[in-house]
Amino acid sequence: MKKLVLILSFLVLFFAVSCDNSTNAGNGDIDVNDEETVDDVVVDEAVDEVDEEVQDEDVTEEFNPENPGYAVDFFFMDMAMMGQPNAMIIGTVMKAAREDLDEEEVVDTALDTCVFGESIPSVPECESDADCAPEQKCVPDYDNDSGEPVENTEHCATPDRETLDVGPIVISGFAAGPQTFLFEPNDAVYKLNGEGDGSVDPALMTYDIDYSLSADNPTPEDFDPFTGTYKMPVALTLTSHETVAGQMGDAIVLDTNGPVKFEWTGNGGNGYVEINITAAATVNQQVSISCKVIDDGEFEIPAEITSQLVFGTGQFAAMMNMLIMTRHAEGPMSGESITSGTISAEQMIMMNITPPQ
Repeated sequence: MKKLVLILSFLVLFFAVSCDNSTNAGNGDIDVNDEETVDDVVVDEAVDEVDEEVQDEDVTEEFNPENPGYAVDFFFMDMAMMGQPNAMIIGTVMKAAREDLDEEEVVDTALDTCVFGESIPSVPECESDADCAPEQKCVPDYDNDSGEPVENTEHCATPDRETLDVGPIVISGFAAGPQTFLFEPNDAVYKLNGEGDGSVDPALMTYDIDYSLSADNPTPEDFDPFTGTYKMPVALTLTSHETVAGQMGDAIVLDTNGPVKFEWTGNGGNGYVEINITAAATVNQQVSISCKVIDDGEFEIPAEITSQLVFGTGQFAAMMNMLIMTRHAEGPMSGESITSGTISAEQMIMMNITPPQ
């Protein structure tokens, strides 16, 4: 949940237009409410059942709300949007809560496969406070635009949690050497030097290198020193398609009359990249596909899938015809007082798509 909030903060700061109609904005994916299935298209059924094991009971029983420890999360967003580099780093420190130990439900998609659409039905975790631990409440998610509760998203959460200022946190791995992150009280998150909107100069970012985080003397007194490390992969760059001038900035030409091959700077086959494409023929005719592929630098989407993508023209199409490629990397936080936490990065390429002229 905290990660979604951080991504959403980035999108609010940098997106001139919203390319995500989902109520779970900030996950890096596009959701265009494509509810139709393509019966005559052979698509590898790559979506396994959602893991319904909520959490390990032993871990839950070990959680002590009277002495919860701390949750620390730092998130790097490194994005090229319409050819323009942007970077943002935001961190949070909180008293840990029981829900921090829950494993997020994920769609386990087989690698090197594509599916139509991306959303899965929401299943409520609870019906009332009685279904939660004593210190938790049963609450829904809320729509980012209307502020209204989202149906079937009820879950157990600890109320009145606040982000904390625990003193300076230093992260090394940047081109200019170690950088100090301080608590910024207006947004109540950690930012570079405790200033600005969380954005950082993209020139600071380095790749194919370990980033290390440390807090040697955090406060309060019950908070022991902690560290975190993760490996930032090589810079994610699309190499298979030249860019052209589009209505919203740089765009790529995508010919869907046959298979479409994507090539990028791969991570040696380690991990995976998500390729999400939205095609809007008209306002009411939109299709999205999502491919989860081995991060080896190339993947071809077969013609039976690309043939379903029809890219319209005009201002609306310029907004909605979109390619988003995403790579994720993370490492754990460690320390005597740490109950949960990660230092992680999302590398993203976001480009408009235009059909051949």
